[in-house]
Amino acid sequence: MNELDQGRSGRSVWKSLLRGFEELLSKWRWGRRSPKPLAVCQSISLGDKRMLIVMRYEHERFLIGVTSNSMVLLAKLPGVEAGAAELGIAA
Repeated sequence: MNELDQGRSGRSVWKSLLRGFEELLSKWRWGRRSPKPLAVCQSISLGDKRMLIVMRYEHERFLIGVTSNSMVLLAKLPGVEAGAAELGIAA
């Protein structure tokens, strides 16, 4: 996969994440909590205003690199159920 294809793939993921966020906002009502489809699972600072973030969107997980200037999709990780199964725990 070349750099252009990765950029397009990353943009489509971000569009999907934004679409899910918009859908969540449209369904939100006062006093009622709906399940959060978008969540930060883990983050780690690498120093010098850089960090790695594992985000979950519904049942998918993504590794995202963040600097002071940009955010980059580094990898799509195994889903929540797959990750739990690898660790031998129930999802």
